[in-house]
Amino acid sequence: MSTLAHRYYAYDVALMYHDFLMVTYSGGTINVSYDSGEYFKNKLSKENTKAANTGAKDKQLFRQKKKKQYLQIMKEKAFTSYAKTAEYIKLNIDTDESPTYRTVEKWLSQADKGDFS
Repeated sequence: MSTLAHRYYAYDVALMYHDFLMVTYSGGTINVSYDSGEYFKNKLSKENTKAANTGAKDKQLFRQKKKKQYLQIMKEKAFTSYAKTAEYIKLNIDTDESPTYRTVEKWLSQADKGDFS
């Protein structure tokens, strides 16, 4: 299967079958049992976790940028409350549905306290 996958340029599948064969063979020589279902489940779990972390990183960077921007607006316009700042931002700057008014207000509060995560 690994060779066939390699011929069709599915290198990740080829490597996965190669790894499976090597672990199965090695386990057989030293009398270790091997559950192929568990192997593929763990492999998929690791790949999915990696993909999720990549997506989360983009959202985190977006949130950090927005928090800094909102805090700067609050200071430049000399607003004294998060609510008034959030209202100004939603009416004049981020007029889209996302982020919501509540989210803008929450991010302002967090940024003002030094939390840019």
